[in-house]
Amino acid sequence: PRKRSKASPRRAKHASAMPSQASMPLSSPTNQSTLNGDTTTTATTNPMRASASVAKTEENNTAKSLITVDTSKARSNLPVVRLCLRELGWKECVHGSTVDSDIYWHSASFHEGHTTFPFTSGRVNKFPCMSDLLRKVHLTRSLNNMRLLFPNEYDFYPKTWFLPEQSQQFKDDVRYLHQLDKKHNRSPTTFIVKPSDGSQGEGIYLLRDPSHIVNTNRPHVIQEYIDQPLLMNGLKFDLRIYVLILNLYPLEVYLYDEGLARFATVDYKAPTTDNLHETYMHLTNYSLNKRSAGYKHPVDDKQTDGSKRKLSIVWKQLSEMFSNEKVERTKNLIVEMINKTILAILPELRVAYEYDLPLPKRQNLSCFQIIGFDIILNHHLKPILLEVNSNPSLRIDFDKNEAGKIIYQPSPIDEEIKRPLVFETLKLALPKKKLDTITRHAKIQANEEIMAQRVEKVAQRRLEERSEKLKSARKTRFDMKLNPFFSRPLESIAKEFVRQQQEQQQHEQKRFNHAYPTHSIIGSLSHEDFTPYTFSNNNNNNNNNHSQPIGSARKIMRRTKQLNYSIDDDDENGSPVTTTAVSQTVVLTNIKQSSTRSASHRPRTTDATMLKSINTLKMIFPVEHSTKYRHLLLVDNIAYIYIQLVVTLGFKTMTGGQFRHFANVCGIMNESITAPTIDILYYQILKKWQQFVLRTTLTGRKIK
Repeated sequence: PRKRSKASPRRAKHASAMPSQASMPLSSPTNQSTLNGDTTTTATTNPMRASASVAKTEENNTAKSLITVDTSKARSNLPVVRLCLRELGWKECVHGSTVDSDIYWHSASFHEGHTTFPFTSGRVNKFPCMSDLLRKVHLTRSLNNMRLLFPNEYDFYPKTWFLPEQSQQFKDDVRYLHQLDKKHNRSPTTFIVKPSDGSQGEGIYLLRDPSHIVNTNRPHVIQEYIDQPLLMNGLKFDLRIYVLILNLYPLEVYLYDEGLARFATVDYKAPTTDNLHETYMHLTNYSLNKRSAGYKHPVDDKQTDGSKRKLSIVWKQLSEMFSNEKVERTKNLIVEMINKTILAILPELRVAYEYDLPLPKRQNLSCFQIIGFDIILNHHLKPILLEVNSNPSLRIDFDKNEAGKIIYQPSPIDEEIKRPLVFETLKLALPKKKLDTITRHAKIQANEEIMAQRVEKVAQRRLEERSEKLKSARKTRFDMKLNPFFSRPLESIAKEFVRQQQEQQQHEQKRFNHAYPTHSIIGSLSHEDFTPYTFSNNNNNNNNNHSQPIGSARKIMRRTKQLNYSIDDDDENGSPVTTTAVSQTVVLTNIKQSSTRSASHRPRTTDATMLKSINTLKMIFPVEHSTKYRHLLLVDNIAYIYIQLVVTLGFKTMTGGQFRHFANVCGIMNESITAPTIDILYYQILKKWQQFVLRTTLTGRKIK
């Protein structure tokens, strides 16, 4: 009862207040201030809230369309990546973020210290296990496997031995090769020793006697030394070719049209016992030769005699030494070498990719990577593969020792080469969702510009037509020859005529201001009102309505129709020409200002650079002739079966039972090859594998 007694007066008071508000006139200021005070306050605050919410929505939409790149693990790559991000207008996350970024740029590897990648969406610039697969030992094994299957296809790298497991075989082969050299009266064969996980020329040396091998616990490779390289100005050089693996499913490989040529700093001579230690003569690594007194640091990217040159300059110099046909043939051989090398590591790369990124995670997370091919040309201009770098240097500076202090200075040639590479890679590697968003905003931007140009042209044309009509009307009215009824008016009539002309001029000015208000047509439309549509002529508007979106097209066509009506219905006997010129200037100024204001509200990610064609990166796989490399996909097809039977179950290595099931699926088992035979084969393969890899894996971990 107590609650009812309190509630009933409130309801009665509210009920009695409603008719009083309705009965009072709205024009009374007292009523507006007292009874309608809440309504007045709401009316004044709602537009502010609405505008704030619209601005907040636009900011959220811009933030959603803005591309973010995590550079917390970029390290030495950070300067060039940062330059590209500023040019693209993308957001950089320097210290990482708890929210998934669109692209993650790592310096060394996919995990970068994490056992599992912490995020579930975006693109990472490293593939899992790529560093291991491209180490010298592992890469050579992959190439050797393909050479066993296709000996004529994989003849682009020198004969290689693995240390320490093939030490005895290497000694026997050296003894045999030296006997052949002696028989043919030629100098003994020279070999080059490289650590499997080495970089920047560290640990590389030449030898002829196997007893001179330095015993270490690190795995090494020994290769036949290319003792007849192509020389330029008496110097040995090699080529650094940059390649982008954009996707694995399907495989997409891009070749960068620019690169580096690195020169030795001492004139080359054939290897002898006395000059095997001449590092600056036989090795072309920049990290070694920069300490040489003969090193010439290029002043700009067009220098033709520096120790580091642009690949395009070297190709031009080679075209002067050889014919253009030979140079083009060498380029084609390099493209084939790159594709065949990637196909050799593709099976194991896909196994590692499927294992580290299972299907639920792989739906939103993918990888891409820039790798560097080091290639040398022999005296016949044939390319020979030296090694492949999983982490090619992307530094755009160089260090210089001055008075015992290391000073870092910008390198113009490195920036000229590596900045476009990273720039185009970022654009190609953009996630599909973001790419669709950018494409949509770019179309909106283009439609806004087209609309502004069309309205400006229509206004310009019709104002010119109206000006000509006014001139013709004035000339006809006051010309006695063209108008025989014209007679000079009396003074009173002349004053009345002047007054009427002034009134008509003011009336025309008001009509123009009404037709072209200060707030322009396009500027009044919001960014969301513009969507991609097809423009049509005025005569076909009714027939093409089905090709336009419902919302935005109606607004645009309605306003355009209003503009046309205001211009067409102007009186030909209206204002003088001077007034028309002023109005025309005002109209065109308003239109241009509206276009500028509309452009200022566009998202940053709709930059025109995003939709430019990728000219510096050329796709080399898949090729136009899809059957060219089909036979080389044999091992990759086997890897697909392996992935389906083993990796998808959460395993990376195969047990005896899985190997038996694998053989059964492949159709190997029959009456002569039984299950026990497959088991024996499994243990034989396992024993061989352990002999090669059990001591230490390429990552330093024991295999289980």
